[in-house]
Amino acid sequence: MIITLRALAAEAETKWHADPDRLSKAIQIVEQKTSIYNQHCAPGEWDVRSQHNGWYHVDTKAHSCTCTDSQTGHVCKHRLAVWLHVQANIRSYAEVSRKPESQIMRELGYA
Repeated sequence: MIITLRALAAEAETKWHADPDRLSKAIQIVEQKTSIYNQHCAPGEWDVRSQHNGWYHVDTKAHSCTCTDSQTGHVCKHRLAVWLHVQANIRSYAEVSRKPESQIMRELGYA
């Protein structure tokens, strides 16, 4: 059973009391597939394309994003999109590889 973005969004809503509108926008970011990169970033850091053709930097270890929304204390759509993206990939890989999620997170530098 591959976990869906909608199921992960429901989990994020409970975990962080995330705003449903931000979650909806985060799902759209993840679904674009060309909006989240970590190729030139340190482990746990991601670049997320903004709606206005710029980029925001998300640091999962520091729980931060360079966008205005995050700077004012909200869990922004960029952080939510990265969390959804990472969790979907970790959980899918765990299912296929039969490795525990915790092991995969350690291997990828998230734990």
